[in-house]
Amino acid sequence: MPEGAGINYGVDIATTTGIFSGYAWSENIGWLQLNPLGPYPALPNYSVKVDLATQKVTGWARFLNFGDGWDGWVKFGYGPQGNYIDSNGDFHGWTWGSDVVGWISLNHADSEAGGKSLYKVKTTFSFNQPPSATDLQVNQPDYCTVPWAAAIFSWQFSDPNGDSQSAYQVQVDNDSNFSSPENDSGKVISSSNSYATPSGKLSFSATYYWRIMVWDSKDVSSSWVSGPSFTTPKHAYPSIDFTWTPQNPTVNEDTQFADKSEVYGGTTKSSWFWTFQDGSPDTSALQDPLVKFLSIKAKSVTLRVTDSDGFNCTGQKTVNTLLQLPEWKEIPPF
Repeated sequence: MPEGAGINYGVDIATTTGIFSGYAWSENIGWLQLNPLGPYPALPNYSVKVDLATQKVTGWARFLNFGDGWDGWVKFGYGPQGNYIDSNGDFHGWTWGSDVVGWISLNHADSEAGGKSLYKVKTTFSFNQPPSATDLQVNQPDYCTVPWAAAIFSWQFSDPNGDSQSAYQVQVDNDSNFSSPENDSGKVISSSNSYATPSGKLSFSATYYWRIMVWDSKDVSSSWVSGPSFTTPKHAYPSIDFTWTPQNPTVNEDTQFADKSEVYGGTTKSSWFWTFQDGSPDTSALQDPLVKFLSIKAKSVTLRVTDSDGFNCTGQKTVNTLLQLPEWKEIPPF
């Protein structure tokens, strides 16, 4: 329609297919239908569409007020130049309306009339198609090293224009309608394809839903994409700690180990498993074993504690063993 006419005749372009729909208006001829039903007069045998890669426009439209032997068909993409839409949204070239209408110029810049009449057909359609997030996955951390409920989200960035990711936003909620997210990252300027919830945002023994929005390098956003739901553990995993006496034992000296681990969620400790590098014994299932080390230098000691819900973690420390001091006996001189 003429630029500046201030009227929207309802012509749309589908963002994923480039197919036109709706109607344009001519005061002389009447309504022009952009997506008429076929059969079309000749190839290409489809209604008007724009190639999202080349921005060339082809296909058939039809004036509804046809008659007197004229079928009303108007062909786009006719001739060597054809029709196309430039980066400003301006249409170029001519369409062909048979001997009844003849050539229809879409832009004064292409017409021999030049500046005598400033007209053009324009669109606000953007050829920068929105990106998407695919292959959404959620994992939970190693709860032996992370003592709070958490989740790690990952995705793949996909863009039909080949643009890169410039930002993302992740929302996590215990309600699938996301009415009040427990965790909202906000728009994070980053090309990263993963996000971890910070401490204190999620709870144990709870089911959560999550979704993501991504932006391309032209700051065009995707729609929200939902990932798989997940459930956090009943409670925190055991926190492993132990002590020993003496602090620096000598070779073959009795060394008393004491479990100082904590368990959570109202559970109790159900089992222990110790390993002692070059120790005697070298393993133990006691809570507080007594051990001797058979050689000097640093020795690795590990403890695995299992709680009554079956949650278990392992911790490791190093014990430094020393040589025994030499024995001596005082002998009086002769």
